[in-house]
This record gives sequence, structure tokens and C-alpha cells, in this order.
Amino acid sequence: MITRIPRSASSPGLTRATRIAISAVLSSVSLLASSVAQAELPSIRLDRLTPLGASAGATVEAEIAGADIEDLQSLRFDHPGLTAEPIEGQPNKFRVHVAPDVPPGTYDARVVGRWGVSNPRLFAVDRGLTDVVEAEPNNDPQQAQEVTVNCAVAGTSDGNNVDQFRF
Repeated sequence: MITRIPRSASSPGLTRATRIAISAVLSSVSLLASSVAQAELPSIRLDRLTPLGASAGATVEAEIAGADIEDLQSLRFDHPGLTAEPIEGQPNKFRVHVAPDVPPGTYDARVVGRWGVSNPRLFAVDRGLTDVVEAEPNNDPQQAQEVTVNCAVAGTSDGNNVDQFRF
């Protein structure tokens, strides 16, 4: 004999359609809550490091440009002979020291800031080249900047401007 247990008034039975509707509502709420809770932090991006390099044994002042580079803490290289220290009172500027025994080549440079470690930019180390900083005005042949053979010119591209140099 089969005995039926009566349902009490405090726990009425739910139809299949009602259970499916409640399940759908709860799933939607949990999906919305999880998408709101997954916020992303900014990602630090190194766009420019100038100058692009230096001679072995030299010290240069480097300027950093990029996105989300607030509170820069350090500039790091993938060779122990390349070191950098922040220049006090000048945000986004570092004094880069290249040890005399660093071999010529390109090395990864990254900045460390509030939002983590950046993407790499190349920093070139050379031997036997003289570093020359571009001097303005040098936009037409009469104002061409004089440079010597075996030098590396550190300059920036500013729009459609043409820079002139002469030996």
C-alpha cells in the first residue's frame, strides 16, 4: 500500500514551471553580480624611452613616456651592467648608467610603477660612437646641425618636421 504524506501549509509544492523560473532569475542575478565584481586594473604601458641608447661606460638622462605610468618606482634592464636611478624633482626621468663592460647590443628596458611592470622597449649599447643630442632649429639646410662621422644622434620625431644634419 502506498501512503501519501500531506504537504503542510508552510511548504506548499512548487510547480515545475515555477522552479524553472526561480532558477533562471537566480542564474541571471549571479551572472550580473559576477560581471560587476570583475573590474580590471590599468595596465602600465611604456611607449617611449629617449634616448634610445648610450655608449658603454656612459651615463645619460632618459625620459619615459607611456600610459598609466603614475608613481614610477624604477627603470629596469635585462643586463646587470645597465642601472637606472630616478632624477629627483623630475617625474618620468632617470639617470641611466652603462657599465664599461656591457657588450654592444640591444637590451630590454621596463618601468615599474603603481600598476605593475610595463612592456619592454629596446635600449641600445654601442662602442666607439659619440652621442649627440639633436639641437633645434635644424629644419632647413641653412640651419643644419653639424655632426661628425661615427656618432649617434638622439632626437625625436615631431610631426611632419624634417631635421637637417651636415658633416
